[in-house]
Amino acid sequence: MSAAQTGKDKPLSQSAVARVLEQRKTRLRVFVAGCVRSTELGVEIGPFGRPLLTGPDWNVRYADVSTTNELRRLAKSSPLRRVDRVVEVDYVLWNITLPQAIPGAGVRFVFGSHVYEHIANLLGFFRQLAAEMGPGGAIIGAFPNRR
Repeated sequence: MSAAQTGKDKPLSQSAVARVLEQRKTRLRVFVAGCVRSTELGVEIGPFGRPLLTGPDWNVRYADVSTTNELRRLAKSSPLRRVDRVVEVDYVLWNITLPQAIPGAGVRFVFGSHVYEHIANLLGFFRQLAAEMGPGGAIIGAFPNRR
C-alpha cells in the first residue's frame, strides 16, 4: 500500500495517511523492542525528521549520509518535512560506511527503515556490521513491500 492510496485507487486523506504511518511506527517499535533492549546502544540509519527510536526510551544515535545542517536545509525546501523534527546526526556517512564510523563505540544494534535497499553491497555491509558489533549484536530493518 502506498502512503497515498489504499489499493482501491482511492486517495487517502492527509489524516488517514497520518494514522496509517503512526500505526506502522507503533508496530515497528514493538518489533524492535522484541529484538533488543532499549538500554543497549543502537544506531538508527537515515531517520531524517522521522526517527522511530527516540530518547529517553532508547539509547540511540543517528547516522545519515548528510550532516544535520544539510538535512535542515533540505527540510526547509520540502513541504513534507519539518525543520524542527530533523535529528542531530551523530555519524555522517558521506565518505565512510557505518561499520567504519562506529569502531569501539559499543554499538549493539543497528536499525534501518527503508534504507537498506539503497546499499549496493548489502551482504558485505551486514558482514562488516556483524564483525564490529560482535556476538549478540543485532541488525534490524524494515523493507518496502514491492510485490
